[in-house]
Amino acid sequence: LRNLKKCGKISGGLIRTNMEKENKVSFPDTAKILNKLKDFQRKTVKYAFKQMYERKNPTRRFLIADEVGLGKTLVARGLIAKAIDRFKSQIQNGTLRYDIIYICSNTEIAKQNINRLNVIGGVERKEFTFTSRITLLPVELKNLKKNRINFISFTPGTSFNLRSNEGIYQERALIYHLLKEKWNLSYRPKYVKFFQCYAKLEYWEKYLIKDFNKKNIIDTF
Repeated sequence: LRNLKKCGKISGGLIRTNMEKENKVSFPDTAKILNKLKDFQRKTVKYAFKQMYERKNPTRRFLIADEVGLGKTLVARGLIAKAIDRFKSQIQNGTLRYDIIYICSNTEIAKQNINRLNVIGGVERKEFTFTSRITLLPVELKNLKKNRINFISFTPGTSFNLRSNEGIYQERALIYHLLKEKWNLSYRPKYVKFFQCYAKLEYWEKYLIKDFNKKNIIDTF
């Protein structure tokens, strides 16, 4: 997420796009998607796209501040389709990857709208990432790299839920394995106990030792 090359900010959610090396995927029928929009929505897509991709000095962010119900998500869908279409050859030959990152107010809206933003149709769930916490994104990075187009959703709860000072057990497991690899630590009960906090020991040890996909983070880092 740090090396975003193209991004657009859309009211109701933040759309950002990133391109890196990837695999094969289907592409949107951009003309069909745009034809389903109302005239003012198509004009908005066209103007936003021009500002972000066609100007000599393109903007990195674009805000659409419409009333509720006027189709900001549909505009985002059209903009995503045009953006993917613009870089189709690079995505197709594997030199670029395109990530669509959607940020909105809560998880239910995120799940609903991320599907609306799916412009390639008929994709498997592997191309959709609903990360419960932004800190767990490293666990997903290897899977994201397998796709040429990814849809990723974040909500405030992924980053700003401070009800637990210790975080959630998946986060602690991630930290444990990162430190274990970095410091070349052997399995020691005191380290396991330190990161256990309030988790039940039998579940914690099972997740930490057997269920946690540490290969993903080792390959990533």
